[in-house]
Amino acid sequence: MMTRRNGIIVRNVLNIAGVVCICLAVFLFIRTFVKQSDAQIVAGNPIEPDTPTYKVLFLDSYSPTHISYPAQESGIKAGLYANNISYDVIYMDTKNYGSQEEIDKFYDFFKDRLENSNKHYDGVITGDDAALTFVMQHQEELFPDLPIVYYGINNIALAEEAVNNPMMTGFTEETYLDETFRLAGKLIPQANKIVGIYDNTVTGKGDAVTFFSYQEEFPDYQFMGINTSNYTREAFGQLLESLGSDCILMYLTAFEDLDGNQYTIPESSRFIVDHALIPVFRNYMGGEGLGIAGGTQMNFPGQCKMAGQVMSDVLYGRKNISEIPLNYDTPGIVSFDYQVMDHFGLDTKLLPANAEILNLPQDFWASYRGVLIPVIILLVGVMMILLAVVINYMMLKRVNRKLHTVEDELIYKAEHDLLLGIYNSRVAEEILRVRIAAEQIHSVLRIGLDNFKMINDNYGHRVGDDYLKFVSRILEEYCERNSFFFARYSGDEFLIIVPDRYLHADSKELEDIHELFKTPMLIGLEEMRTTVSIGVVNADYNVDVATLMVEADLALQDAKERGKNTDAFFEDELQEKVRNTGQIRSKLVNAIESDGFFMVYQPKIDVNTMELVGYEALLRLKDQSVSPGEFIPVAEQSGLISQIGRLTTEKTIRQLKEWRDAGIELKPVSINYSSNQINDTTYPDFLKETLEKYGIESKYIEIEITEGLYMDNSIQAERLFAQFQEMGIKLLMDDFGTGYSSLSYLTYIPVDVLKLDRSLVLAYLEEGKDAFIRDIVVLAHDLNKTMIVEGVENAWQYTRLKDFGADAIQGFYFSKPLPPEEAANFRVAEKEKGVAFAMTDNKN
Repeated sequence: MMTRRNGIIVRNVLNIAGVVCICLAVFLFIRTFVKQSDAQIVAGNPIEPDTPTYKVLFLDSYSPTHISYPAQESGIKAGLYANNISYDVIYMDTKNYGSQEEIDKFYDFFKDRLENSNKHYDGVITGDDAALTFVMQHQEELFPDLPIVYYGINNIALAEEAVNNPMMTGFTEETYLDETFRLAGKLIPQANKIVGIYDNTVTGKGDAVTFFSYQEEFPDYQFMGINTSNYTREAFGQLLESLGSDCILMYLTAFEDLDGNQYTIPESSRFIVDHALIPVFRNYMGGEGLGIAGGTQMNFPGQCKMAGQVMSDVLYGRKNISEIPLNYDTPGIVSFDYQVMDHFGLDTKLLPANAEILNLPQDFWASYRGVLIPVIILLVGVMMILLAVVINYMMLKRVNRKLHTVEDELIYKAEHDLLLGIYNSRVAEEILRVRIAAEQIHSVLRIGLDNFKMINDNYGHRVGDDYLKFVSRILEEYCERNSFFFARYSGDEFLIIVPDRYLHADSKELEDIHELFKTPMLIGLEEMRTTVSIGVVNADYNVDVATLMVEADLALQDAKERGKNTDAFFEDELQEKVRNTGQIRSKLVNAIESDGFFMVYQPKIDVNTMELVGYEALLRLKDQSVSPGEFIPVAEQSGLISQIGRLTTEKTIRQLKEWRDAGIELKPVSINYSSNQINDTTYPDFLKETLEKYGIESKYIEIEITEGLYMDNSIQAERLFAQFQEMGIKLLMDDFGTGYSSLSYLTYIPVDVLKLDRSLVLAYLEEGKDAFIRDIVVLAHDLNKTMIVEGVENAWQYTRLKDFGADAIQGFYFSKPLPPEEAANFRVAEKEKGVAFAMTDNKN
């Protein structure tokens, strides 16, 4: 089995290796995408200049939705941006608004825009015939003295007329039909017919004329035309299906049918491909990836880039526009679809070397290596981290098995009396809270054994414990029979809750309880018995638990004062005792207002070095007639605890300043923080301001909390803990083992130190039981917590706790709480060190 140390090493190595792999994978991903971005920029996606030298107007005959526009745009950008020239674009959209009336409206719009935009243009680029025609008609009015470069002109006569203008030059648009015919002839050598698809649109009529003009150049083929404007869609499909393998099918234009229906290029491409049983060729853009075999088509990016470069040469004075001839010959792009060619058995080797072949199958690894390598490295890294998580989980599972075993035991002990195995006062008070919340009535009986001290004194504590167990058993059996709740309240006192009714002076239940105690317990041949006094409170849901407990205690004391072995009900005259609480409160208020408190400091001692490592600050009243055990509960119940908490904080921090000013080495001092202070939401700010006021670093102040703080106010407590952590204040869990004691809380309550309560030391630090203490210390260390043990009063306790690995101890063995001047100079006496070390050496 892997040891914990080896597990931590393996886990950390896997985590580091996994992170390295992930970082390497991310680096490779970034490098791959940067390369792709660079390639895109090189391919025609340059960035618009921030401070251009010139600005050009681009007048496009169509709209940005036109199939060729993205290619045109990329070329224009490449030609202009590289020369620090920007441009604006205006669309004529003549495909949708091509009538003379609509062009006249465009003229009005265009003129108004030029006049009101206050923009200055240094030149004009036009795309296609309509834009050039518009510019030629309105040159003198709208574009005087501006160089004009045009491209994509189908009407050769129009292009030739324009070039005669000294401010114009440009490029015609080739149809590349002849090149497409020749390629198709190579691919389909048995063909003897060329069938052209066109329509009656302006573009279609032009395509038809151009198509049939090649008959003399290709005399070996019979030229045939299909005008889609003369056929219904169904008839057109049937005609396509009738074409045989001796035909070369050219898709030129098919925007409409006989019924007047309009179709887009993708729609017509799909229809033709779906119905033709032979390959379909095309010499224009559009249809790529839709089943068209391919063809030679206009290189729009190339021609538009050349147009941009010509404009750049003119604007920068490198060329005179009147001397630049009309360009009739722009190399086309040969583009074919591999999947379509493969489907029809066409040989791709017959295509030119520079042909673009779409959907060409590639080696998987070669195609995706740039992605696969970082993905594999990423997966390896993730697997390493997952393996580290699994190892960590297995380690935590082993710890949690121990943790849950101890946690279950702690939960049981938190709810049960350690000696008698019955419920304790905390559970009793919780049940009362639930009943009060449910608006239920009840009688509460607080039962005290009369003269129990005599049993302890005469027979010893062991016999006294046995007698308590005997009493507990008979009372528990009685309560079970009557469905009463039963718990030990403290020492020799028990609590019974009679639900849903009130008792009175002659209630049989009180008589039954007294009758139970007539049964003696045998010790050897001697019988032992006691009587009991019972304090009774009949309460409804308008009385809170704290008040109820005070009233029950007052009733019990009244019963004992009446001579014991009797009952007493809480009546109005007992309010006098309640008034004592009011007197204590008055003393507290007076002490707050008149500096009636003073501080003492109990040292904390390092178990191994026996050196002083810190103090716990404890508050005392100068009026010593009231002990902390009396005034602290009153302060919490009466709402004074927040003021006292602030007072304690300031006195402690001020004392640290005085020690520092006196040249005394400072040690951390812990301050107790009551759960009732949680509503003092500005306490962290007060603490921070006080530290700054006296110039004390936060590392010298620690806060002691209890588990109840989190249980009752989890959201507020989490906010408070975060504020303490932000200030660098350590948190100590006080009274550990006496409250809820759920170790799972320690995984998210950010305490740094656990203080094992004195009651656990007294109950378990003895032969046969002390393994429990050892397990708590080990688990605290597994959770990276420091363990301080309170209530250490003997050398043998110190030695045992040292063996268990406790970090520090606090108790009367070394020192009681001391006034500031004594605490500052406190050192463990050499004699005490010698005794402790000697016991350790003898044990070894």
